[in-house]
Amino acid sequence: VPHAYFRKLFTADRNEIKNFRNVKNLIDNYVKHDEGKKPLSIGVFGPPGSGKSFSVEQIAVASLGKDVPFLEFNLSQFSGQDELIGAFHQVRDDVLKGKIPVVFWDEFDSKQYDWLQYLLAPMQDGKFQAGQVSHPTGKCIFIFAGGTSYTMENFGPIKPLDIDEYQKIISEDEREYFYDAFYKKEVEIYEKEFKDFVLKTGPDFKSRLHGYLNILGPNKKQVYDNLKRRWVFEDKDVCYPIRRALFLRAILKHFGSKQLDMDWGLVNAFIKVKEYKHGARSLEQIITQLDRNSEGKTIQRSFLPSNEMLSIHVDPKDFMETIHENIDFLKYSDKIAPDIHAVWMSAPKTKHPAYRRDFQFLPIIIKESNFEAAKRIPVVLAEAGLVVVKDSHPEKIKTKKEYISLLQKFGKGKNKNEKLIEVMAVKEHQLWIEFYRKNGWNYNKNRNDYEKLHNCLMDFKELKEYDKNKDREQVEMYFDFLSTAGFGIAYEK
Repeated sequence: VPHAYFRKLFTADRNEIKNFRNVKNLIDNYVKHDEGKKPLSIGVFGPPGSGKSFSVEQIAVASLGKDVPFLEFNLSQFSGQDELIGAFHQVRDDVLKGKIPVVFWDEFDSKQYDWLQYLLAPMQDGKFQAGQVSHPTGKCIFIFAGGTSYTMENFGPIKPLDIDEYQKIISEDEREYFYDAFYKKEVEIYEKEFKDFVLKTGPDFKSRLHGYLNILGPNKKQVYDNLKRRWVFEDKDVCYPIRRALFLRAILKHFGSKQLDMDWGLVNAFIKVKEYKHGARSLEQIITQLDRNSEGKTIQRSFLPSNEMLSIHVDPKDFMETIHENIDFLKYSDKIAPDIHAVWMSAPKTKHPAYRRDFQFLPIIIKESNFEAAKRIPVVLAEAGLVVVKDSHPEKIKTKKEYISLLQKFGKGKNKNEKLIEVMAVKEHQLWIEFYRKNGWNYNKNRNDYEKLHNCLMDFKELKEYDKNKDREQVEMYFDFLSTAGFGIAYEK
C-alpha cells in the first residue's frame, strides 16, 4: 500500500501523499534556492480539528529540522491591526537571528475576510508597514489555515448551482416558486458576498498562494452540498478508517511495530463511529482519558467516561452500539477470509488467472473482498432472523443439513413469499456490490479487473441464473466458514 512519513505524520491516502510531497518540495526549494525577498505562502484548509497545525509542523520539521521556529497566531483573537504588526515583528526577530521561521496564521479567513487586505502586502512585497516605516519580513514561510473554508476550492463565497442544474432536481410544478422564493435570493446573497470578497482582496490573496493543502482529519471527507447549502460527508471516502487508526496510534505514541493493547470492541468503535464532533480533538480527548485510566494496562471499555462526557465528542448511542457490533466474530474475519477463497478455488468454474493462487499472494482488492465477505455474514444472516453465536452456544444449529433445510423455508412479513436462501442471497449480492462500488468499480458486460469493470454489478434479479447461484452457494457455505472459526448459527431471540 502506498504510504509516506513526514516525521511523526504518516499517511496512506494517495491524494494526501501527493499533496504533502508537493508542499514539502515547495519548502525545500524555497529554503535552498530562494533569495527570501518575500515569504513562501501556503494555504491549509480543513474542518475544525482535522490536524492542520500538526500536519504543517511535521512537514516543516522534515524540511527544516527540529529546531525550526514555529510561530502561531490566531487572527480571530486579534483585536486590530496593531496586534498584527506586533506579530510581524516577532517573525522579523527570528529572521534577524539567521533562522527561517514557519508562521502559522490560524483562522486567517475570520471576521468576514477582513484580515486578507492586511496580509496581502507582506505576501506580495515581503514588507509590512508600522506607522511611517516599512519593514522587510525577510525569508520566512507563511502558513494560512482556514477556519471557515474546509477546502481551497471552496475558499470564498460559494456560488449556487446553475438554475439548469437545480431544475434537474426539482419538479416542473415547483420551478416558478423555487426561482422566485429561493434561487433569486441565493444569487443575490452570493453576488453581495462576492463583491465584498473582491473589495477585501480575496481573489488577489488566492493568486498569491504558492501552494495549498486540504487536510481531511479523522472524519469522512466533507464536500459542500449546493442544494442543502451546507457541508456533508462524502460516502466515497474509503480511507477515513485508516486515518483514524493512524490518529489512534499517534496519540498513544505507538510507532513502528509496537502493538496496540486495546479492547477489540473499543478499537471497532474508534474506527467505525459515524462522527467525531470536534475532529481529531475529540478523538484525542477520549483516548487520552482512557490511556490515563488504564495506567499502562490493556485499555478497556470499562475505563470510558460517562455518556454525558462522551456526548461532547461523539454520539454515545452510536459509539456503544459499535463497541458491541458482532465484535467476538469480527476479530476472526482474518481467519475466515482464506477459507472463503479456498472454497472459491475448489469450485468447478472458470477462474481469473491472477486469482488462482494462495490467499497470501492475492491482489489487495481481492483479499479485501474476502475479508468483507466474512464481515458481512452476520448482516446477511440477520435477514433470515439468524445470528452468529459461539460454538458452545446451546441453541446453535447442530448440522449443515439442518441449516440447508432451514434455508428452504419461506420468510416472514415482507419476505413471506420468498425462501430464506433467496432473501439472504439478495442481501449478500447487495453488500458485495456496495463494496465494489465504494472502491471505484463499474458495470460492464465484459469483465476487466484492470479497468475496474465487472459484469455482475447489477441488481440480483437481473443476474443470470449461473451468477445467482454463486450468491446462493456462498450463503450455504456460511455454516462451514463459521465452524472453522469456532462459531455457529442460531435463531435470533
